[in-house]
Amino acid sequence: MHIEPPLNRTRPPKTPLTDEQWTHLLRADGTPRALPFQRSYVRATVGLLTGTRPALKGLTVGQAERVLAALGDEPAALHRSARDSRAWNRAGQISLLACVAVTMSMVLPITVLGLIACGAAIGWVGYVGLASRRTRHDNEPETDLVHRWGR
Repeated sequence: MHIEPPLNRTRPPKTPLTDEQWTHLLRADGTPRALPFQRSYVRATVGLLTGTRPALKGLTVGQAERVLAALGDEPAALHRSARDSRAWNRAGQISLLACVAVTMSMVLPITVLGLIACGAAIGWVGYVGLASRRTRHDNEPETDLVHRWGR
């Protein structure tokens, strides 16, 4: 049985874009806003090829295509793998929120219970300390008390 060696995937050298290039690439156009998966793809590609991951919050589809073309990546990748599907983008956002909600529903009770347990432990130590102090003084013979107070 012959096993193929893994592909040699070398990364291209990082070439940062200048401010003038970014200004040209991100000029206003009439295309619709890029969907979250499209913005994430462009950010990841820019980060891989330039070494920086800009925010690109208001990125449009036309701007995203220009940025990818300027970096040597094919703009058609924006429309593959359901990156241009509103339904899949919405499903991704909902699943992300569900994961956060499930995680918080597990972490928050542990945190709250931990604080309650810590408060109860501090209260118990204080109560036991005061109770033992009272008990110790209550069990002393009266002669010691009278002697101590000079009566």
